[in-house]
Amino acid sequence: MPGAAQLLDAHLSAVSAGVGLTPVLETTEQLPWLDPANWVVEPAGRQKVKNADLAQGFTDAQIAALWKHLGSTDYTNPAALLSLTGCGGEIGRPAPGSTATAGRDVLLRAYFTTGNYTGADDPHLKWIRTMYRDVFAATGGVPVPNGQTAGTYINYPDVDLADPAWNTSGVPWSTLYYRDNYARLQRVKRRYDPRNLFHHALSIDGGA
Repeated sequence: MPGAAQLLDAHLSAVSAGVGLTPVLETTEQLPWLDPANWVVEPAGRQKVKNADLAQGFTDAQIAALWKHLGSTDYTNPAALLSLTGCGGEIGRPAPGSTATAGRDVLLRAYFTTGNYTGADDPHLKWIRTMYRDVFAATGGVPVPNGQTAGTYINYPDVDLADPAWNTSGVPWSTLYYRDNYARLQRVKRRYDPRNLFHHALSIDGGA
């Protein structure tokens, strides 16, 4: 796109205005939109990803938890990160019940990841699970839709949300992903896949 670099510079200037920090852009890479490598270049390996949607910015307590875990010297994978994607705009135009995606009030989409790693899973899983739990400690370790947090996004499926050891909120994983849309999705499931041929740990349960 003509002027892409200038647009990015203007965006960084706008979102960082008044915060007293200078943004650092480590690399700039231009790729075709549908190139299979259209993501941050990382070494091969596994990773654990968690997501949370925010209807407002992080609270002071959440920022403190992020500071603690992102700055920890006990976990040293350089690929680990928290990415924040701005939402709003046209994303909020459809009604929450008009599609499967109910999060039309999302301001920020937070993407937590260990980054790619090899070797034992335990240290990586411990770090990201503990950070996520601590960031959302006020709502049972998960981003319960409540006007500040806004659930999560099924594009980043996370079986921990269905595990009462990590989700102590009492809010089921289906509500975190779909809010009030889950019952309608169950009806679609019963109609088009009554034998549950297509299934995984967080697939739609057709119910009775």
